[in-house]
Amino acid sequence: MPNANLNLSAEDKTKAAARASELGYASVEAYLHSLIIEDLESPLGEELEAELLKALDKPSHEISPGDWQEKRRRLIEKYRQAKAG
Repeated sequence: MPNANLNLSAEDKTKAAARASELGYASVEAYLHSLIIEDLESPLGEELEAELLKALDKPSHEISPGDWQEKRRRLIEKYRQAKAG
């Protein structure tokens, strides 16, 4: 099997190692391998795909310019709070 190289920052490698350990993987490599295989087998994940299909069955509604302005305002506020904290 051919090898693939992935360059991670020290911080990202530490986080990946912690996550791999938390999930019971023997190494970061084993963790990354499982993520790739899982994505190849089910790119969206069965649960997410089911939720998306369920959403398609719901009636749609039009969003007004005021709705978009409110969404934009909330997003900007959320961004400012995240940046400040």
